[in-house]
Amino acid sequence: MREAQGRVRLDLRIYEDAQHGDLRAVQDHLGMLILGQVRDYEQQYGVPLGTNSFAQKFATVQAIAKQVESNLVWVK
Repeated sequence: MREAQGRVRLDLRIYEDAQHGDLRAVQDHLGMLILGQVRDYEQQYGVPLGTNSFAQKFATVQAIAKQVESNLVWVK
């Protein structure tokens, strides 16, 4: 339930940022969503290989996830 609530909150935030024309914030929030989804997919199914369209799109989102991750500040 907490995860679902968190997703709803984030979706609302993205929607509100888009309403206000803050495309940078929208891109930042979507980048975090992509990062989480890519890492979940990799953990559950591995990295898709081949030349099919999903494998190609996955390579694109992996690059986005890597860029987003490189900008995170890790807290110990």
